[in-house]
Amino acid sequence: VTCDDFIQCMEDANGADLKQFKLWYSQAGTPVVTLDESYDPASKTLTLTVRQSNAPSPGQSEKLPQVIPLAVGLLGPDGQDLSPRLEGESVTPGSTTRVLTVCHQEDQFRFVDVPPGTILSPLRDFSAPVRLHQNRKPEELAFLLAHDSDAFNQWDSGQLLATQAIQRS
Repeated sequence: VTCDDFIQCMEDANGADLKQFKLWYSQAGTPVVTLDESYDPASKTLTLTVRQSNAPSPGQSEKLPQVIPLAVGLLGPDGQDLSPRLEGESVTPGSTTRVLTVCHQEDQFRFVDVPPGTILSPLRDFSAPVRLHQNRKPEELAFLLAHDSDAFNQWDSGQLLATQAIQRS
């Protein structure tokens, strides 16, 4: 069974178009995902802008955006997991991890009812094989290292914190 046959079978079984998913198998390289956050204290909203790119490689000068499952969580200022609710949703989901579907070069997600001092916990459980870029202050990384319920993010925060410390010395 070829990859194309497998994906066609999955499309048929699920009634879904998985053409963009095929890019994981036909484009070389690892996508780079860049996260930018903007918090509005007046409306208590956190806007997450997600950008993806994939550098040109031999024979593939242009790359198309891929489907990236980006699992995220929100940690309140007390270090407790919150249930992230997106704008337009009437009910807060019970889960503390949301999987956002990133499928364009740039996607935006707006979380509502977010208390001040909330910290984003991105790429939980290493939900996608991407290189993550995000400007993080040492205090935010230390907070995630101490409080994040996601073991991958605790480990990653410690690695980034150590790297920042080495680069400063």
